[in-house]
Order: sequence, then structure tokens, then C-alpha cells
Amino acid sequence: MRSKQSAMQTIQSSAAPIEVRAKGDVDYKTIVCAENYNLPVNTQVNTVDTFCGRAVGLGVIEFNPTVSAVYEDAPDSTMVSYQQMLEWQVNKTLLEFRVQYPGSGSAGSHIYLSGECYATATELQGAVNEVLKFTSTLTGQGVIDIDPS
Repeated sequence: MRSKQSAMQTIQSSAAPIEVRAKGDVDYKTIVCAENYNLPVNTQVNTVDTFCGRAVGLGVIEFNPTVSAVYEDAPDSTMVSYQQMLEWQVNKTLLEFRVQYPGSGSAGSHIYLSGECYATATELQGAVNEVLKFTSTLTGQGVIDIDPS
């Protein structure tokens, strides 16, 4: 007899949005009308094969969030717009990002990632019969933080 599996406990992406702010600002803002985001965390790896086996050297950890969003013509003060992201990129503004779940109560107790970054690519996208969209790439600097305390 097969054992009964418990129901999977999923998290809706909208409950763990990516948030950004200029370093030193108090409040984080969500990316306006985000469709999706990716937050890859990669360790640089160097390998050397020897007669004794493989040796693995671990380098720095890289984190480069990307986000895709729909252009909002009248964002409110809690949102990061295309124009704001482009200004941060052009002005080389040091930013902070975070993704956390839950977002309140014991914030970040299940998922927490944050770090410093720069906006290094911003792309406006237009197509026939579609709304205007944009993508932004953030390039991480320093160490990624995974501890919400």
C-alpha cells in the first residue's frame, strides 16, 4: 500500500515580490506591474583535474536579478517605474533589493534574499497589439544576505 502524500504547500509569486530602493532610502518599492522576475544565485567554480581526482575551488557568489514588467503611465509612490529604473541606471545609483516571504509578521522567515546592486540594463519593449513592457537587470555587488534578522 502506498503512503498518502500530504498536500503541497505552495507560495503564490505575488506574495513574494521583488522590491527595490535606492541605498539609504527608508521604504522599499515594488516593480510596477511586474510580470515575472528571476533571481539567480551562482557560485563561481574553478576545477582542476589531477591524478588524485578533481579539486574544486569555490569563488564569489554572483546574484543578478532580472524583472519583466508592464509599463505603467501613472505609477504611485510605492512603485518603481520604467523611468525610475532608467534614471537609476543612467545615474549609477547604488540600490538595494529584497525578496521575502512572508512580507509581514515574521517577515522573511520562509524566503529571504537581499543585497546591494546596480541597474545595469533597462530595455523598453513594444510589439504590435501588445502593451508596452520593460525589462531590467540588476547586477549584485558584495554579499547576498539570506538572514532576515
